[in-house]
Amino acid sequence: MRSAGGKAAAITLILIIIRAPPLHAQPTSALLSYPASYFADAQLNTAYDMVMRLPGFAFDDGNSARGFAGTAGNVLIDSARPSSKTDDLQSLLKRIPVSRVDHIEVIRGGAPGIDMQGQSVVANVVLKAADSTTVIVTVSNVTFSDRASAPGGSIEFGRKDGDWTYDATATRYNNIGDDSAGNGAYVFSTPGAATDMGSVRRRGGLAVGWGFNGTATLPLWGGKLGANFTAQQNIFTETLAYGAPDGSFFFSGNKSSPNELGLNWNAVFGSSEFTIIALARFENDENLNTEIAAAEPQIFTEAQHTSETILRGTWRYLWNDALTFESGGEGAYNTLNGDSTFLDNGVAQIVPGADSHVNERRGELFAQATWKFPDGSLEAGSRFEFSRISAMGVPSRSLDYVKPRILLSWAPWTDTQLRLRVEQVVGQLDFNNFIASSNLSGPGVSAGNVNLKPDRHWQVEGDYELHFWGGAALVASAMHDDISDLVDFVPIGGGLDGPGNINKARNNEFKLNISLPTGRFGLAGGLFKVNAQWDDSALTDPLTGQTRPISSQNDRNINLEFTQDIAALNSTFDVQVNPGGWSRPSFRIDQISETRLQRPLANASWEYKPQPDLDLVVEADNLIPYSLDVEQDNYTGPRNVSALAQVQQIRNTAEPRLWLQLRKTY
Repeated sequence: MRSAGGKAAAITLILIIIRAPPLHAQPTSALLSYPASYFADAQLNTAYDMVMRLPGFAFDDGNSARGFAGTAGNVLIDSARPSSKTDDLQSLLKRIPVSRVDHIEVIRGGAPGIDMQGQSVVANVVLKAADSTTVIVTVSNVTFSDRASAPGGSIEFGRKDGDWTYDATATRYNNIGDDSAGNGAYVFSTPGAATDMGSVRRRGGLAVGWGFNGTATLPLWGGKLGANFTAQQNIFTETLAYGAPDGSFFFSGNKSSPNELGLNWNAVFGSSEFTIIALARFENDENLNTEIAAAEPQIFTEAQHTSETILRGTWRYLWNDALTFESGGEGAYNTLNGDSTFLDNGVAQIVPGADSHVNERRGELFAQATWKFPDGSLEAGSRFEFSRISAMGVPSRSLDYVKPRILLSWAPWTDTQLRLRVEQVVGQLDFNNFIASSNLSGPGVSAGNVNLKPDRHWQVEGDYELHFWGGAALVASAMHDDISDLVDFVPIGGGLDGPGNINKARNNEFKLNISLPTGRFGLAGGLFKVNAQWDDSALTDPLTGQTRPISSQNDRNINLEFTQDIAALNSTFDVQVNPGGWSRPSFRIDQISETRLQRPLANASWEYKPQPDLDLVVEADNLIPYSLDVEQDNYTGPRNVSALAQVQQIRNTAEPRLWLQLRKTY
């Protein structure tokens, strides 16, 4: 394992090399503004395309935790946070055509009157005020190497009429849910027995379904009222077949049906701004996981019904141009009803957490202040979270946490900003961990655990951001994370393990983001980007007492991208490469597994725009058939006291696929 000091030294060396007097200085302000003309030479269609071209900006789509606090991504639309959760931020931005965007602001480190969503950097997509009507028709198709295909498409309608806006979208999904489809080989080694070798064939990995999204905004009570509605249904299936002599066949399927209704109201009265958000979300999930083998067929079924109701209010007071106060509260009620069954060779098995009924009443109060001073800003505040969780079969529990946060930003030189964040982050209990689950082709059955506690993190993070050469940017970040009550796999009972708490852990994380236009090197219209992350974690294994990494965490992830705009051909060419080499270990009660990406992963696309309202995209994925290797060491019982039963080595080689999309704007 590479040392954390070596990684830090490498990042420092990059900063020393690249730090030079800028040729085209940008303002030292925390706010950078990019007009629509900045993107004019690129063949872009949506606000999402524009956001992905922002120098040094790394898009964050947010997360799906319960409530609004801490779940937002890092992009605002007209200075407001979208109130939808089911309809993710990326999808929202992809439904905003370039023609509706006036400019994009990048706010670094906080600014008075801007809701930073708990982020250090946010982008604000500012829409044009002019009236407009837009209809967009998109058709697409994914074709796999075995000639299987899946069509998709959408119809979008958008209308702005003064202070009223309406948007509606109907979609047929054909998303790639798992990128591991392909053919490979397996080697099963059993101590004292012959080694079995054969072929592996994995199919599926495609999520198909339908969805409807609608939004509307209108003036109300001196402010703006917004409403959003989402209804979706997604089906994901996957098969895995082992050839002779093993001959096992695995099938997994998931059907999810989320529905959501949200309301939000925002108004400014003098120096005060008020925001109220209300949301109701309901989802049904059905899962089937089977193993068909001559010796011991297994069937695991699971059904979940979840609901979430949220009410959030925020008051923001602009004391003066340099000082802003913000406070408010949030209340939420969440439920989960889940039932699981497990048949092993036709015999029903007892699984802890197979029948779970959970509800949570949660509240949060928060307050913070943002002070803007010459060449910098200071944001300080805290949140107080309290909740009561009731689960069938165990006494109800009350939890409360204080979550302070300080963010200091300073621009000591032109085009340079330094940021320091100190924060206590408290994780959120995943209700899915309360109910038993399975992956029969991998780790097997996991027990549910209704006694979980949220993980707590004390994080110290430093960022260095540099803009240079009139359009290039570099952002380097280092974070130290001290973790208490880490959620990882621990023994539960009945010979099974499941999600549980580990007392102490730590993680050191390093990130590097580079945006480098290539015009300076004689290649006009080109853009080279690097997004890299390294993680170095450690904890004491609850079984062996030895130090090991956090389960299911990649030790690194590096993505390289080169984009070339050719205005004369109305075209954009793009190549993305992940050089691989990463490793992701996982530690279970009777199993240690490690997944490794051995060869590079490469995708390439060509986008052709013969006229402003017509766009064709051709994308070839897995141009280099990357190799995903999985090694599983299986033990006869708990691995700290049991003998090694079998070593499974599986190599899966991904297959190429072709994605076509035609987009017409009216």
